[in-house]
Amino acid sequence: MADTLPLPRFYFQLELEGEPADVEAAFQEMSGILLEQPEQEQPSLSGQDQYLPRLPARAGYSNLVLRRGLVSRDATLAAWCLTTLAGNFASPIVARNVSLRLLDEAGNPLASWLFTQAWPVKWSTSELELPQMVLAVETLELAYSTCQRV
Repeated sequence: MADTLPLPRFYFQLELEGEPADVEAAFQEMSGILLEQPEQEQPSLSGQDQYLPRLPARAGYSNLVLRRGLVSRDATLAAWCLTTLAGNFASPIVARNVSLRLLDEAGNPLASWLFTQAWPVKWSTSELELPQMVLAVETLELAYSTCQRV
């Protein structure tokens, strides 16, 4: 019975393929595991357009969006993001396979996803207001080719 309950939300760890797990790659929030089959209207070749049939279009993934409190820029993940986003195409974009794990309070994996050929497309920091004691939040957005739960 316990196996059918929804998994608790603790934290996520992102790992770049070929790199050791990095404590700097822990995130509190994740969204964007989505495969969608859009539809498109297909006009009639005969010109008889009383109705437009809808047909499936090419399926695609949304971007993976990760959020956390602001951390150091010295980590491997941060270096990859900076090289990709601030490189102005001086060198080719390096797409990486990345794993995302949902971890419990003790750091044990509860679920895992593999994203193939991922690359950073956006890296932002929340607005900072000095009079308010609010945690600065960093958002990382990755595009990817495929996703599978492993």
